[in-house]
Amino acid sequence: MERLVQASANVFADIGLDHPEQTLIRAKLMAYVIEIIKERHLTSRSAADLLVLQRILMLLVKI
Repeated sequence: MERLVQASANVFADIGLDHPEQTLIRAKLMAYVIEIIKERHLTSRSAADLLVLQRILMLLVKI
């Protein structure tokens, strides 16, 4: 018989991954990005173009 264990708020910590906090933040961020892509009805190509443009703008701001 299997034993059930109460999960924490971070599944990545529960399964023993390195840097579970960072992994959880990345997962939440990607879920948010996917939600925006769906809301805007973006194609894969237009979403990729937008994300690349945002990355370039972020790099320029750091200069």
